[in-house]
Amino acid sequence: MVVSEGLAEYRCFEGNRSFLWPNTTVFLWILVLVYSLVLVFAVSHSSEYGDSLKSYAPHIVPGWFLGQHRDDSDWQWRTFRRVLPLFAVLLALHVAGGALMHRLYPHSVSRRVVFIATGGLLYSFAAHGFDTVWLVLIALANFWLARISAGWRAGAALGWTLNICFLVL
Repeated sequence: MVVSEGLAEYRCFEGNRSFLWPNTTVFLWILVLVYSLVLVFAVSHSSEYGDSLKSYAPHIVPGWFLGQHRDDSDWQWRTFRRVLPLFAVLLALHVAGGALMHRLYPHSVSRRVVFIATGGLLYSFAAHGFDTVWLVLIALANFWLARISAGWRAGAALGWTLNICFLVL
């Protein structure tokens, strides 16, 4: 498979060892993952580290994975875990609805776009509540800035500046 990008050509999976296993990047990621799991297991079973967390004791509850305990002190994480079944139902309905849309209107791109946008808004509303309004406004501001600054050399810098302002506010 040959992919052209400007004047450069990239040959994917045809004699290019960088895309095939084993390579250094994949090996390093696996090494970091294994090290992280060992570290988490060692720290969670350490009495020295556990003694300094006595104030969190009411929030530590039994977990479901390998007898590990779970910290429920963070309200956002606790809320996310509570509404996770709703997210799963929304995801299943979105996939089923997408398949139905594809079957009913196989050549209608505009109906698919509306369906995907509506599903994304519903999922975002389930995840963020009324803060979804702010997310939509930020997305619209980014879209407006991209349309206005198309072709400008400073367009990317303006986009970064706008989004850093959103983060600070």
